[in-house]
Amino acid sequence: MNKVIIISNSPLEQLSRDFILNLRVISNIDSPSIKNSYDVIIRDLNSLKLKDLRDASVIVFNRAAFFSKAVFPLLKAADKLEIGIVFDIDDYLLEVPDYSASNSAYRSKMSLFAKNMKFADVVTVSTADLASEMNSYSSNTIVVPNTLELGKLPKRKDSATKPVRILLSSGDNLKIRSFREDFFKVISDVKTRYKNRVEFILVGRFDNLMLKEGIFDKTFPHMKHEEYGRFLNNLGADIALVPLGGKEDPETYRMHRCKSNIKFLENAQYGICGIYSQVEPYFSAENMVDGLVVENSYASWFEALCLLIDNDRLIEKIRTNAYIKAVSSFSKEVSQRAWLQLLEKAVKKGNQKCCFSSRLISSHLCFLQYKSYIFTKKTIRFFLSLE
Repeated sequence: MNKVIIISNSPLEQLSRDFILNLRVISNIDSPSIKNSYDVIIRDLNSLKLKDLRDASVIVFNRAAFFSKAVFPLLKAADKLEIGIVFDIDDYLLEVPDYSASNSAYRSKMSLFAKNMKFADVVTVSTADLASEMNSYSSNTIVVPNTLELGKLPKRKDSATKPVRILLSSGDNLKIRSFREDFFKVISDVKTRYKNRVEFILVGRFDNLMLKEGIFDKTFPHMKHEEYGRFLNNLGADIALVPLGGKEDPETYRMHRCKSNIKFLENAQYGICGIYSQVEPYFSAENMVDGLVVENSYASWFEALCLLIDNDRLIEKIRTNAYIKAVSSFSKEVSQRAWLQLLEKAVKKGNQKCCFSSRLISSHLCFLQYKSYIFTKKTIRFFLSLE
């Protein structure tokens, strides 16, 4: 049975908090078809030992590991040991916008990101737009859409006894520039028009946002994924605002069009009706059917928001249809099938490296530095054989 190692950038006891690794990798490999064919183990990057690579066929990294210097020698070791290397980068284009909270930490490490990427035998991304952007880095890029494990559609709280709850949330700041002032004018004017019939709620990290006095009725800080899920279950939000800069913001548009539709899936999961900017990630939503998809203008957003506030049946229709689409097109079965195929490809790539290196490189001349040691390929195999 082929052995697959998943690399976690966090200690294993904190694994449940790593939302992206669980969303993109662990939940997809955790399927009967893959478990029947592969021996899957998870290792913490910082505690990984060379002998852990013994008999491994594939090693899987997610995007959080790319900026770590500890990854480079591990990649060299895996490559020399003819192990198939998979990099999952989700919807992460190789650039960091100015608004991002991770800008200062990651921008200086982009060259390391690109250097590590060269070792990838298979690159997985969540969108077709990003796959086309990645062609210059890897000819073996596979689209695996983001998917969720969906339970039943949550019931709405009685709309007659509460205001219409309107949610704006983000884990990495507000992603609009040119439209920003008009966006806040929409919120302010809607509050003026509907008064206590509406309640605006802000959740997340908004370091780049100077909040105007009283524009949001309630604000909550950034939460870990599990806590955020519980929060949404209890909140009973009716409408979610998902603004995203489009062509009017050329400096961020290339990155934004590569982003995934994770907000659409999140809204479907928690039974919330979404209003989305008319940008590529939300082309998967059908306007007036399972979302409202509008251009970034004051008139379009004001009209869409008022339409929903005045039409409770439309909210119910859209949130129900969004849930149906998520179940039919973005269930775990979809991404798990893709992972089964890409693991097969990664194993083959590793085997091809074996054939190539055995013909062209003598094992006595194949050197690599791992941690603080120099090993020949033959010596590596010897150490891996030790308990």
